[in-house]
Amino acid sequence: MKNYIWAWRDERSISLNEAETLEQIVEEIIACYLEENAEVEVHSCGEYLLVQVFCDEFEIGTVIKNDIPCVINFLGILTTRFDREDQFEIMENAC
Repeated sequence: MKNYIWAWRDERSISLNEAETLEQIVEEIIACYLEENAEVEVHSCGEYLLVQVFCDEFEIGTVIKNDIPCVINFLGILTTRFDREDQFEIMENAC
């Protein structure tokens, strides 16, 4: 069973997705923003997520709280780094 339902709105469309963890959502979105040779690592450390990105353009190393509001906030900050205006919504799956 998937634990989260999440939506991603960019300039072209809105996509609805399911994920088991917030870690999985963060990793998937970052991977979509970067070229194929980038390394993306997202690890759950209890109540925090350790996010590390290594690519030619930049490196990111940050810790965010492993909860929906903090993940949405992090993704919003990330969109500005890529000069995008994407929006995200995440909900826990009640089923």
